[in-house]
Amino acid sequence: MADFFFIGEEELLVAFRLVGVAGRAVLGRDEALEAFLQATGQAKASSSDDGLPAPETGKGAKVLILSSEVAMSLEGEARAWQFRGDYPLIVEVPSPGAGPDEGASLLKAIREAVGISI
Repeated sequence: MADFFFIGEEELLVAFRLVGVAGRAVLGRDEALEAFLQATGQAKASSSDDGLPAPETGKGAKVLILSSEVAMSLEGEARAWQFRGDYPLIVEVPSPGAGPDEGASLLKAIREAVGISI
């Protein structure tokens, strides 16, 4: 079981793999949704379906890292998952080419979610 799993663009996947984080590169909403459902345990992953070995699905990860582009395409599903309060926790990172305001820092996101600033 991996602690972290990334879903997003190939460029970011390469960077995450360099630091030991497994992940899956996706193109479009359909692939992103399939990867998200597998990583959150809401869909079965079989090697005959997508050719990926079971560890590359992210199932069992504690933190699911989504690029901002993927997070935007899965906004409803990701929000519903977060409201469940179950693992994996979802963290968003800026996609390649994203503007400086598109990738809010984790601390800023927590402050917005909680509604207080300390």
